Amino acid sequence: MSISGMAEIPKVKIAVLGGSTTIGANFPRAYKGVNVIADGLVFETPFGPTTPFTHAEVDGKEFLYVDFHGINREVRNTLPDSSGERVFYVLWKAGVRKVIGTALCGSTNRLLDPADVVIPDDFVDFTTNRPQMLMVNLQDKGFDVPRYSYRLFQPTCPILSDSLVETCKDAGFPGSSRGASWAWRRGPGLRARPRSGSGGRTWASIS
Repeated sequence: MSISGMAEIPKVKIAVLGGSTTIGANFPRAYKGVNVIADGLVFETPFGPTTPFTHAEVDGKEFLYVDFHGINREVRNTLPDSSGERVFYVLWKAGVRKVIGTALCGSTNRLLDPADVVIPDDFVDFTTNRPQMLMVNLQDKGFDVPRYSYRLFQPTCPILSDSLVETCKDAGFPGSSRGASWAWRRGPGLRARPRSGSGGRTWASIS
């Protein structure tokens, strides 16, 4: 434990940001072959304490996992001091290089069937009041950190995406594919019938 009583951030290369499906499946605790190193880890960040993380290992690869994208009733994903800033501060300090995010979403593409698994390779973001630049926000709080500039020409890793597709097929999901775009906005947004119709299909296949 750190001096402040919060957990020390472990050094890992992989992170999994869970959604409602991983909560329902009790990931990673209920999975065979997964060794939970530590559970219920709350980390202190300049944006406030995080929701609980799990530090686990599978096949010699350690990873950090957090439920529901780091959101709960006390920690919301809106500025200031959002869940996104807290989570990605932890991932930065941990040295994470690969992030797997899950989301239970609907389809605006009629060619997709229920229970299909889609690995998106691009996204359209209609949300507002969400953090955009972690390092700039840290600098605004008085921290001496480097400022990184990034472009989302290829926002997802093609190697990891292909691996996820093959793993999903091996697990019994034949309708697994990649290449779709994911659109999201603050609800109900694209869940409403007019917005998920012709306009939604123009923007993306899932939302």
